[in-house]
Amino acid sequence: NPAAFNYKRYCAFQQIFQQAYLRRTDWILSGKRQVSLYDKTKHTTQQYILNTIDQYISGLNEVSIAKALLIGYKVDLDKDLVQQYSNAGVIHIIVIAGLHLGLIYALLLWILNRIPGIKNSKYARLVIVLFCLWCFALLTGASPPVLRAVIMFSSIAVGKAISRNSSVYNSLAASAFILLCIDPFSLWDVGFQLSYLAVTGIVVLHKYIYHWFYISNMILREAWNIASVSLAAQVFTLPACLYYFHQIPLLFMVTNIIAVPLATITLYGCVALVCLSGISIAAAWLGSLLTGCIWLLNHTVFAINDIPFSTWNDFSISLFDTLLLYGVILSALYWLIQRNRQAFRIFISGTFLLTLLSFSKRINSFRQKKIIVYDVPNHTAIDFIDGNKFYFKGDSDLKKDGLLQNFHLKPSRISFHSNNQDNKKFPIFKQGYFCQFYNKRILFIDTETAYHSPGGKINVDYIIISKNPRLRISLLAAVFNCGTYIFDASNPLWKIAKWKKDCEDLHLRFHSVPEQGAFVTDL
Repeated sequence: NPAAFNYKRYCAFQQIFQQAYLRRTDWILSGKRQVSLYDKTKHTTQQYILNTIDQYISGLNEVSIAKALLIGYKVDLDKDLVQQYSNAGVIHIIVIAGLHLGLIYALLLWILNRIPGIKNSKYARLVIVLFCLWCFALLTGASPPVLRAVIMFSSIAVGKAISRNSSVYNSLAASAFILLCIDPFSLWDVGFQLSYLAVTGIVVLHKYIYHWFYISNMILREAWNIASVSLAAQVFTLPACLYYFHQIPLLFMVTNIIAVPLATITLYGCVALVCLSGISIAAAWLGSLLTGCIWLLNHTVFAINDIPFSTWNDFSISLFDTLLLYGVILSALYWLIQRNRQAFRIFISGTFLLTLLSFSKRINSFRQKKIIVYDVPNHTAIDFIDGNKFYFKGDSDLKKDGLLQNFHLKPSRISFHSNNQDNKKFPIFKQGYFCQFYNKRILFIDTETAYHSPGGKINVDYIIISKNPRLRISLLAAVFNCGTYIFDASNPLWKIAKWKKDCEDLHLRFHSVPEQGAFVTDL
């Protein structure tokens, strides 16, 4: 689909190039499997933690958030819940990364500094800290953000043990270098990019933003510290978020001020819950408290999402625009921090060029006229686009603002700047199964129907066939003089294969949406 997620390229970066479909009779379970001690230990530990959370924490959303927060287990996460966390600007809370490793690292130091015999031995502390950090990283699946964080905190721990304060920039670069040596394709992973951009933003900007104000009250000072960290990270991730997700969470600072402390309490509470799981009374009491804490966290996110201006949506920028925006941001920061006049000139020039490109795209979007037949498996979905307005014809469940619409249709509408739905005053004429959009005549066929010509063939530009009707192309060709036959994704592939053969025999043009992708035409 236009502007949609490129799953083929994503699979290629994971070294996956083929797929096969096997029926139940095509394979046999051997019953033999070699499991390493590491895999067995990891699976047993994960299962024990998941069972403990299931037993002592109640509520579907609360349980799924606790699992994601503690060990990065996302199988039970509701997709709409994840979308709300993303809209609120706190998705980093349920993605194991630097925040979680930092909290674990701080907890380990606090505990070890209170154990006699260990608190005075820096090498003993180092071994325990490194062992616990890497065990936690492996337990959560060792994703790129986790490995980046654990390498950074490991270098910090080693530096303190040998009385050398390592450079954060060196630690950051070393972790990226090691991860890219292991898997060069990580460079194209969105999580990898956002993780390093966020940490770079915090390292570069946090101290400058934090010192904007002096706050004497300790609680307000900590709140401002959280807000300044969030703002520093957001500055560096903003262009990438616009490019990949087409939106900006406007209230992310407010959400983080509330959500980060609640997530910290929840993480420490979940660790304590696992440790106290053998004591039923204590575990049940703690589980009730954690349920309430996560409920408050979720409903804070829900409440902020319900505010009309909480998210600024429907941004569409190209890769060139993204790089140009980074140039504008970096030149502005260099000008503000170093008072450099050349950086100010670059900032002004880049801003002017970015505004000019955006204005030009908007002007062109008002002139566009398109027909798009989308590739949505087992569904019919067609957009008629006129300027910045669109008319949708398709299945009712695609009209709802849910996962199907967001994944398959919304990226295209954002890319073409067609964000205003108009089903009443749209310039389209409909009569029965026929419709005309400007100079294009279209016939929709979704049921078995006998067609007869009153005299001579009927001229149509497109015949869109959907919902697997029983028909023969030869009978249609006898009645209609059609430019292109379009078989949408609601038809099974075996039926499309028969229709394609009929079209080839009759020398008719056709387009198979499930095999060739969305059908897009400009008028």
